Amino acid sequence: MGISFTWTRSIFIRQERGRTSQIAAKHCRVNESVINADLLSLIETLEAERLSMRKTSTNEAESTAAMTEAEKREAIAFLKDEKLCERIVEDFRRCGLVGERSTVLTAYLGSISRKLTEPLALLIVARSGAGKSALQDALCAFVPPEELVRVTRLTGQALFYKDPYSLQRKMLVIAEDEGAMQAVYSLRTLASDQRLSIAATRTDPATGKLSTEHYEVFGPVVIVITTTSAEAFDEETRSRFVQLSMNESIEQTRIILSQQRHQHSLSGVLEKAESEEIKRLHHHAQRMLKPLAVVNPFVEHLTYFPAKDSSTAESKESISRLSTR
Repeated sequence: MGISFTWTRSIFIRQERGRTSQIAAKHCRVNESVINADLLSLIETLEAERLSMRKTSTNEAESTAAMTEAEKREAIAFLKDEKLCERIVEDFRRCGLVGERSTVLTAYLGSISRKLTEPLALLIVARSGAGKSALQDALCAFVPPEELVRVTRLTGQALFYKDPYSLQRKMLVIAEDEGAMQAVYSLRTLASDQRLSIAATRTDPATGKLSTEHYEVFGPVVIVITTTSAEAFDEETRSRFVQLSMNESIEQTRIILSQQRHQHSLSGVLEKAESEEIKRLHHHAQRMLKPLAVVNPFVEHLTYFPAKDSSTAESKESISRLSTR
C-alpha cells in the first residue's frame, strides 16, 4: 500500500516548495532532493500543458472562424440587404424573441461595436420575467463563439489577470448585476478606458525574492449586463452604459404568450430547426465586419439634449457613437 498525506501549499514558491519537499521526504522516507526534483519536473509539465491548452484554444477559434467563399458571399449579401434592420428583427423573432424592435436593434448595434475603438456597454433593465435574459441569450447566439466571453460571476480582480488580448474585440456578458458587484471598478474602468492595468507583488519561484509585475488587459470590448433594478450600481458606473428597457405592457405580454404557443406548432418547430442556420449566417456576417470611419452630416442638429449635469455629456456621446454604427 502506498504512502499518502495531505499538504496544501503552492509549489511555485521556492520556500513553500522546500517545505513541501521536507514533509514529503519525511513521510515517504526518501531524500529531500529527489522530492524537490520531482516537484520542479511537475512544474515544467504543468507549464507546458498550460501553454498547449492556450495554443489549442487559439487554433480552435481560428478554425471556427474559417469561412468558405460561398459563406462569405452569403454573409456579404445579408449585410447589403436594403431591409437589413427588418431582417435582424425578424431573425430575433424566429429565434424566440418577439417585439422589442428598437431595443433589439440598439442591442445588436451595441454588440457589433466591439469592432470599433470606442465600443458601447449595455445595461438591460427589466423586471423579472420581462424578457431581459431572452434578449441577452438571443444577442449571444448571434455573436461568433470565438468573439464571446460569457460568465455568471466575476471576482474583484478576475479581469486584471486575463491574457492581455483575451477580451479584444469581444463581447463580455455577465448574467446578472449581482454577478458583477465585486468587479464594478474593473468593469467601469474597462468600459471607459478600454484597458486595465495592475501592478502586483509576486515571489520569484527560483530565487524567492519579491518583485513587481505589471499586467495589462486591452479592449475594445463590449460589456453586457442585465438587472432588475434601474438603480443597479452607482450613478458613476451606470453613466458608462447605454441602458435598454423591455416592453412590460399587457399587449407585449399577450404577444409573448402567443409566440410561446406558436413555438409548439408545426411552423414553430420548423422555425426552431432553422434557427441554427440563422445564427450561423449572423456569425459569418459579423466576422466580415470591418471598422470604418463614419461622418454624421446631421451631428450639428443634435442639440436637443438638456445640459442639466455632467452625465448628460456622456449620454449624448453614447448616442452619437451609436448613430454612426
